[in-house]
Amino acid sequence: MKFVDHHCHLDFPQLAEDRAGVLARAREAGVGVLVTISTRIRRFPEILGIAEEHANVYCSVGTHPHNAHEELDIPLEEIVRLSEHPKVVAIGEAGARLLLQALDPRSSGGRVSPPYRRCAPDRSSAGDSHA
Repeated sequence: MKFVDHHCHLDFPQLAEDRAGVLARAREAGVGVLVTISTRIRRFPEILGIAEEHANVYCSVGTHPHNAHEELDIPLEEIVRLSEHPKVVAIGEAGARLLLQALDPRSSGGRVSPPYRRCAPDRSSAGDSHA
C-alpha cells in the first residue's frame, strides 16, 4: 500500500537541508506521493521547482493566513494561472479563517479565503485548508 503525504513543507529549512534524505525516508515508509504546500505565492517558483525535480512530488499554490497581509495585491487571476501547471494539485493554504482569527489576531485568513473559494469551482485542483 502506498500513502500520500498531502501536506508537507519541503521548502522549510529543517527539511530542505536534507531533502534527499527526507524523500528517501518517506519512500522507505511507504509514502509514494508528497504534496509540498505553498505558504507564499511570491515564493511559488521555489515550491514548483521542488515539485519539478521529483516525479512523486506535487505542490499547491497559495498563501498561509499568517502571511496573507503580505500578498493582498496578488490578483485571483494570477493564482488561477499558476494553478494550471501540471504539478499543481491544490490551491491554498487558505486557512480556517474563523478559528485562526480567534486564536491569532495576526491572521488575515478572512481576506484571503473567499477568493480561493471563488476560484475552486473553476479548477480541478483541490483546496488545501489549514485547520
